[in-house]
Amino acid sequence: MVKKVKIHTTNKDFLLRLESFGIEQGYFEKKEIRNIDKTSCTSSKTEVIDFDKTKEKISQEKNFQETKSSDALKILPEHNRIDFIEFKSLKKFIANNIYDKKKNIISEKRFDNSMKKHIHNFNFSSKISDSLFILQTIINARNFKLKKEEKVFFEQTEKNFIILVDINLNINPIQAIAASLDLLAQTSTRFEILIAKEFQTLITKENSSSLHNLKSPILKSCEDIDYFYNSIT
Repeated sequence: MVKKVKIHTTNKDFLLRLESFGIEQGYFEKKEIRNIDKTSCTSSKTEVIDFDKTKEKISQEKNFQETKSSDALKILPEHNRIDFIEFKSLKKFIANNIYDKKKNIISEKRFDNSMKKHIHNFNFSSKISDSLFILQTIINARNFKLKKEEKVFFEQTEKNFIILVDINLNINPIQAIAASLDLLAQTSTRFEILIAKEFQTLITKENSSSLHNLKSPILKSCEDIDYFYNSIT
């Protein structure tokens, strides 16, 4: 009689199974970031899951009310990690808020008044909780057949919330201004720095969840997102 060998599932196995299940069931559609509808990163070749499509399919199947989940999802089985990615187009915001059409001037005061309100209206908590809820709905699907140890694996898996913006987060303001004589370019650069600082301030105030091993949000730019993932995969 051949003795059956019990195969122990690992965190990596669980994440690979989750990804395969999502693709097979039509919940996960992989695309390069530059090819996702809501993207503001038109050159990024990093492959992610179009999580907005995932949300739409789950919401239709389960008749959920409108949720506020992230735009993309990246599963990294080798690193026991899941990244939720949110796209924020800030160049358009800068362009629309630094120029006072009535006075025909570049208004720093006008920008300052709207910038903090705009950023603080971005509800991290709702985005994070809804994203986790959508993913948990897939994991808890009857045909996924979640094992007891896999429930623990999911809670132990590192989860990151990445805000992906289309402004340069690495600009040295003095060098940037010296490199250009164009007033609008100079002003836009200063505002990009202000926005980056405001986001960082907000991020440090956001509470993480020990239950789901959720880390503090990370701010990344379109210019460095490909390098960010290439360096860890």
